[in-house]
Amino acid sequence: MKVCLNEGCVNTSKKPNHNYCCSCIMAKHRYGITIPERDAMLYEQGGLCRICSKEVFFDKTAGSEANTANIDHCHDSGKVRGILCWPCNTGIGKLQDNPELLRLAAKYIEGVL
Repeated sequence: MKVCLNEGCVNTSKKPNHNYCCSCIMAKHRYGITIPERDAMLYEQGGLCRICSKEVFFDKTAGSEANTANIDHCHDSGKVRGILCWPCNTGIGKLQDNPELLRLAAKYIEGVL
């Protein structure tokens, strides 16, 4: 069995030709946090998406299921903001992390625009 060598990780599958699983590689190298730090963030949020409050879970891959937890970050600074569900994370990403576009989208949905 190929076990991830990252401290605190319990994934039993490593990325081919690596010592770490995909989740650990993404968390550490892309976002600069460890799996225990990531899990602590989700725990501090009560296991819920910070936007819609849906219960979310980290699985072995960064998936596209509605209840898959995603590490959200600012695309300009790279700073991690929190844990979101896949739909909320991709939604704000598609609107370029732009608060004004998000407000306009909300007005559009509400029928104000």
